Amino acid sequence: MFKKIIFIVTSVIIICISIIALGVFISSKIIEHSIKTVFESSDKIVWHDADELKEGDVAPDFQLETLSGETMRLSDYQGKIVVLNFWATWCPPCVEEMPHLQAFYENNKDQAIVVIAVNLTSEDNGIDAVEEFVKEHELTFPIPLDHDGTIGEQYGAFAIPTSYIIDADGVIRQKYVGPLDEKLLTQFTKPLLRSSIFPF
Repeated sequence: MFKKIIFIVTSVIIICISIIALGVFISSKIIEHSIKTVFESSDKIVWHDADELKEGDVAPDFQLETLSGETMRLSDYQGKIVVLNFWATWCPPCVEEMPHLQAFYENNKDQAIVVIAVNLTSEDNGIDAVEEFVKEHELTFPIPLDHDGTIGEQYGAFAIPTSYIIDADGVIRQKYVGPLDEKLLTQFTKPLLRSSIFPF
């Protein structure tokens, strides 16, 4: 009787060990397959680094057509301080900051400061919506159209509004995510304005 109990207990233990070993083996194969799948498909995945551009980097040049039909390059404005803004018509914080951008532009356009507001056209509601927005808010600064989204992606504009403050040498001095007002714009650009006037 005692031997029978030992046999049963031993059998149960062996079965349990076998089940555990089988589970471990299956789990390892699933993990191995998952890892293999990730690496095999990695060339199909677009990885974005929102911090790719940082303060001290030279702002990448680009060429876009503006809403008025002109072709512009960022490098056209070298020698000026540039507020480079990324926005869309459906974005409430963008709507909030636009009057501030316009007022700042009007008050500083004679001081070698320019506002460039790149519309993320590929993510917006069409050119008509952009034109209506610009007319409604009486915007007079350049508005390039990023039709395929490559410039917004290059500048890491994954949350909008996103703005870059670029000095007269084309170097990024500030990145700001969120709506700007005139106080912040002055705070960011005033030191650069002084340094561009008195470089030594």
